[in-house]
Amino acid sequence: MSHDELPVGGNESFNPYAAPAAGEVALEGGSPAEVTRRKYLAHEAATQSIGSLYLLGGLAWFVVGVFSTAAAITDSDPQDPLLPLIAVALIVLGAGLIALAFGLRRLRRWARIPVVLLSVVGLIGFPIGTLVSAYILYLIFSSKGQTVFSDHYRDVIAATPHIQYRTSALSWVVLFAFLGLLAAGIVVPLLIG
Repeated sequence: MSHDELPVGGNESFNPYAAPAAGEVALEGGSPAEVTRRKYLAHEAATQSIGSLYLLGGLAWFVVGVFSTAAAITDSDPQDPLLPLIAVALIVLGAGLIALAFGLRRLRRWARIPVVLLSVVGLIGFPIGTLVSAYILYLIFSSKGQTVFSDHYRDVIAATPHIQYRTSALSWVVLFAFLGLLAAGIVVPLLIG
């Protein structure tokens, strides 16, 4: 079913609690909107997860920019006269990434263009950057990605707030292990040095 054929749309009256019409195939039962939401839910969640990564990156750049600005202001003999300008640029970059993250998390169509631009640049970061950026481009340009960013799908989400993606316990364990290693990689050198 393409995004043009989604059961929720423009001027049509749609009852999300109505029984499926004759001849409709229902995945796991439910209304047409529920069927559609379940069909695209994993893709929706993956796209929103990328938004979470952008949020973390944006917060990091923003904090670095704020501390750099504070350091530039308090330094009476600046080593580099461009430091204040670089610090402000980092704050602007961080704020932009945070806004982009919220656009992705809310599946806003405008967020696709900057994500594509950043992903194309990220392709040069071989091998990890290339893999992650290629995956992001797949999420954006695939037919499911086009559907997830459509106005019709936004109506489906509004009609099915009770359907949520459930992350597996193994995914949570892997995430916390990764964050623990990342934190240790930051804290241990600070304690040793």
